[in-house]
Amino acid sequence: MRYFIEFSYNGKNYHGWQNQPNAISVQQVVGKCTYYAFARKNRNCRCWSHRQWSTRQTNVRSF
Repeated sequence: MRYFIEFSYNGKNYHGWQNQPNAISVQQVVGKCTYYAFARKNRNCRCWSHRQWSTRQTNVRSF
C-alpha cells in the first residue's frame, strides 16, 4: 500500500530541510510527526498508538 502526502510550510521557524545537529529542520518535524501518526505499540497487536502531539518545540498547530 502506498500513501501520498502533500504539505506546505512557512519555513521561518526552521533551519532548512535536512537534519541539522543543533537546529530544528523540516525533515526532523515531518519524521517525528509521521512516526507518531503511524507508530504502533506492538507490531503483533496491529493497534494504533495514541500520542499527545506537542506543539512546544515545533510550532505545529493542532488540526
